[in-house]
Amino acid sequence: MAKNRKCILCETVYVSRQEMEEHMRSMLHHRELEKLKGRDCGHECRVCKITVVSLTDYASHISSPTHKQNVEDFERIPARNTSNEEYFDKALVELIEKRNEQIR
Repeated sequence: MAKNRKCILCETVYVSRQEMEEHMRSMLHHRELEKLKGRDCGHECRVCKITVVSLTDYASHISSPTHKQNVEDFERIPARNTSNEEYFDKALVELIEKRNEQIR
């Protein structure tokens, strides 16, 4: 049985690693990240291993032919050991938890 993956930032659940990876690269996810951390918080592309400052720059990056080719190449790589996937660093987890407490 496949392991469900949850984006704790966006509070969405995905049934496959590929769906979760696509979400993590999506504008939806990065808009939520900016809402939480503030404008110009830095947006990382884990596929291309770059970070850009603004959401506009990130949108341009993910629309680029280079990024699209890198995603295709990345998706061709057989699944790695994904038992300990880490999508969020400790500082971001703490910000998300603080936000969730304020909402309650």
